[in-house]
Amino acid sequence: MPSYKLVYFNIRGRAEPTRMMLNYVGQKFEDVRYSSEEWVKHKPTTPFQQLPYLEVDGKIIPQSRVIEGFVAREFGLNGASNEETTTIDLVTAVLKDIMDPLGKIFYEKDEVKKKELSATYYGETAPRFLKGLEDILKTNNGGDGFFVGSKISRADIVFYVSMELSLKDDVLKEYPKLYSLKERVAKDPKIAAYLKNPVSCRFTLVPTMPSYKLVYFNSRGRAETTRLILAHVGQKFEDVRYSYEEWARHKADAPFQQLPYLEVDGKRLPQSRAIHGFLAREFGLNGANNEETTKIDIIIATVEDLTAPVVKIFFEEKDEAKKKALFATYLEETAPRFLSPLEEMLKKNNGGDGYFVGSKLSRADIVFFSSVEFFKEEYGVFKKYPKLTALKGRVAKDPKIAAYLAKRPKTEF
Repeated sequence: MPSYKLVYFNIRGRAEPTRMMLNYVGQKFEDVRYSSEEWVKHKPTTPFQQLPYLEVDGKIIPQSRVIEGFVAREFGLNGASNEETTTIDLVTAVLKDIMDPLGKIFYEKDEVKKKELSATYYGETAPRFLKGLEDILKTNNGGDGFFVGSKISRADIVFYVSMELSLKDDVLKEYPKLYSLKERVAKDPKIAAYLKNPVSCRFTLVPTMPSYKLVYFNSRGRAETTRLILAHVGQKFEDVRYSYEEWARHKADAPFQQLPYLEVDGKRLPQSRAIHGFLAREFGLNGANNEETTKIDIIIATVEDLTAPVVKIFFEEKDEAKKKALFATYLEETAPRFLSPLEEMLKKNNGGDGYFVGSKLSRADIVFFSSVEFFKEEYGVFKKYPKLTALKGRVAKDPKIAAYLAKRPKTEF
């Protein structure tokens, strides 16, 4: 009987889905909530100097989405099949897209610009994703139950918390199936008891000889991990690469008006992370057990933290002098903060001379490789990380990946 300790601030935020899941399954846990003063004292000793983290029998699991995934798998809330798990991944990824813009709006200092951003969010962004979510919900029991199966899953709990944190009920009432789902979750006896405490799209993916079509732009970007996974397992796929002119014509028909999406026997699966998660599970690249899968999730979340600032620097900052200064700071301070623990995690498996988990390539190694390709040798970033450097070389030398890399189109990103 393991012991659980969840550490976060005294707010709902990124820890709330995990708190709610643990309450839903009736699992007792220590709910540690730091004040700002306490966090200053403990920050240097926490993983990546971030909260939340979950401690299970003394072993620490960082990264909120990783924690949620671990708990969901441990207590049967992550789907009864790869199809259901993929739907859950899809729903949680869409919910992240709903939540992410709110931070930018909240911290915007210019009140005029804040008002403009809010108008765009509530008039365009939120409706686009909420409609997609309601359509997904309707494919299971007509939308009168839950996102997958016949009981509450991780998707429903993350949905509930996200709606509580981001949207007023009058907005959600425009989507009656979603509004009813939120009420159903709140009425679950154990969740209802927890809430009273003041501290407090489904796809039928045919597994037999499916055909795959990946749709993205003519760049590596968010589709490259999926391309590399398909290449590594020897799975043929149609690699559709839109020009910007073609995308303008097709955007209205794409799921959530976003790329990439993967088409499997004509059924479309959006959201890059959900896509490569589906393929990793389908082709045995997602770990041999829950522990390995959780490590893979930690690696992926850490790599996302590593690369996210680069996107903002190169695609959002318009001032070239400022862009240069921001990137220099990134290379000197931000990148080492995440590369150092990645090197240490790698060393824990076979001394760092193999892969992140097990004895063969996994989703973690491929995500790492595709995400750090943009680091040019002259940056000198990897000089201090010999094990990560060697891992990059091992992935690139995999025979099927090497064959793909030799013939893929040359693109800047």
